[in-house]
Amino acid sequence: MVVGATRIVVLLVLMAMAAAGNWLRAHEASSPGAIDVARILPGSVLANEPMDPRFLELLSAESVSFRTFQARDAATVWVFLGYFARQKEGSQVHSPRHCYPGSGWSIQEAGKISAPWGGEAPRLVVSDGTERRLVMYWYQTPGGIVDSVLDLKLHLTGRVLSGRAPEVVFARVSTRLEGGENAASERVQGFAREVHEQISELYAERQSDR
Repeated sequence: MVVGATRIVVLLVLMAMAAAGNWLRAHEASSPGAIDVARILPGSVLANEPMDPRFLELLSAESVSFRTFQARDAATVWVFLGYFARQKEGSQVHSPRHCYPGSGWSIQEAGKISAPWGGEAPRLVVSDGTERRLVMYWYQTPGGIVDSVLDLKLHLTGRVLSGRAPEVVFARVSTRLEGGENAASERVQGFAREVHEQISELYAERQSDR
């Protein structure tokens, strides 16, 4: 009986969440103007990384950028950015905890790393069997930084309820674990600082143009 009652409760919660999601999508404000993440350049671009068209179709973001940069110590740094104007059906921000395993990378470590804007951000160490990379990521809205998908959903729901657009830029910075973990951490933190500042500037610039 307890198991049956639990299933009913879970079903009701899921139905309520689905109904709430439909209501929010129907009442959310439109974005005041799309953010072009290709304008974000934390350094000199070495290459534009190829992206699978099927992945882009599934992601369904308004703008996407995946580029290779060179750090001061000559190490490679990858920066992936995706701008989502709203959380419509078929266009949802996902966690790298799910995306990396689906792309052939295994997650060896998961934790936190000091963020240049204060506090901490999610940190992963991933491997594809031939190399290991340190990954730092976050979700940035006009209202601030969020570091988990659950918190993001709550944050965006609050924006919709207050009449603001539920927009977000997903940012991911990664590098090989070359020169030790401290060097790799400093590398991603330095690029994260630049990316964060430029996202903030794009949000502010768009507001000033209105």
